[in-house]
Amino acid sequence: MNLPVCYENEKFEPIYNYIHQAQQEFGASASSVMVIQNDRIVFERYHGFHHHKKGALSASDQSQFNIYSTRKTYVCLAMAMAALENHIDLSTPVYKIINELGKIELGEITLCDLATATGPKYFGKEQFEREGVQGFVVKGTDWQSYIPIST
Repeated sequence: MNLPVCYENEKFEPIYNYIHQAQQEFGASASSVMVIQNDRIVFERYHGFHHHKKGALSASDQSQFNIYSTRKTYVCLAMAMAALENHIDLSTPVYKIINELGKIELGEITLCDLATATGPKYFGKEQFEREGVQGFVVKGTDWQSYIPIST
């Protein structure tokens, strides 16, 4: 990637700290954060190693990893964008948004939980996958009845 770099580290430290904490909680060997804003790299940070074995290389901008299920990342992003563009707070419980599953099947899982792919992977007796539930959110059309994000 050949983008100009203009680091604004302090502004994005909370994002890095969140990702680093998630890396530790999930037992991942490495994590990275890159923020591109207005066609320039404004934050870039790498932490950890290529694997958990002795002698592993440190993660860097040259690291290459097998990335599985990248589709899930795009589905999470599409769902979060659909919610935010329609002024729906990400702390909103999913059962308030979709009709395909109710509170019993979804519990208190929020749009944020879906966007960060945390919580259960399957929902309801039909065993809808998380990505399917995210699709229900994206397809939702009756956005007018939801409380907008406070400004």
